[in-house]
Amino acid sequence: MTINEKKDIIRRIMSVGFFSVKEEDNSLVCSTRKHGDIENGTPGNEDLETADLKSIEILDEVPGARVTVDTVDEWTRIIIRF
Repeated sequence: MTINEKKDIIRRIMSVGFFSVKEEDNSLVCSTRKHGDIENGTPGNEDLETADLKSIEILDEVPGARVTVDTVDEWTRIIIRF
């Protein structure tokens, strides 16, 4: 993945306004709990829907990217591996 592709992914995710992006070894981890239920530890539907839409965009735009959407308690994450 080129630096420009990485920047484009970060720009797309950040445009949502409630995901944070962290760079790890050969991956980007984008996470939010904006609409999650912290008290019950459940993810928010809006977070999940947004993550699904963004993951489809990334798969369409960045050939070779491997994208996973998962949840941990109230957190929704998009993990992009390259």
